[in-house]
Amino acid sequence: MTETKKTAKKKAATKKKAAVAKKKEYPKVVEKKFKNQLECKFSPGVLATMSDDLARMITEKDQMGSRHADIKSGLTADMKKIEADIQALASRVKSKAEHRDVSCLRIYDYNKGTVTYKRTDTGEVFRKRDIRDEEKQMDFLDDLNKK
Repeated sequence: MTETKKTAKKKAATKKKAAVAKKKEYPKVVEKKFKNQLECKFSPGVLATMSDDLARMITEKDQMGSRHADIKSGLTADMKKIEADIQALASRVKSKAEHRDVSCLRIYDYNKGTVTYKRTDTGEVFRKRDIRDEEKQMDFLDDLNKK
């Protein structure tokens, strides 16, 4: 092929493309759907319903706050009592003993001149001392027996 024929073919193809491009017309107005956050006014009925719901929720919240305070106060008091019980028990465990009211006997031995203190639960003698002068008198024993 000659150079002129090639050029002529190229020109013809270019003219065809131009004609096709001219024939294809685009619309002047195009609409496309999309979403956007915009303000929407509430109707009076919807607004009234929402107001009622808001008032109800505020009342419920206040009631829950009162119950919460009552429950918290009760739990705080319970925790303080338990803490006191823990401290008392820890002290008893640490000392491995505690003081209790125990029935005892005071034994006056006038022959030996002593007073002996004895536990009635174990029989243990936990104190022994000399008898005092005022305890040597028989009237004292009468007073003791009356008690």
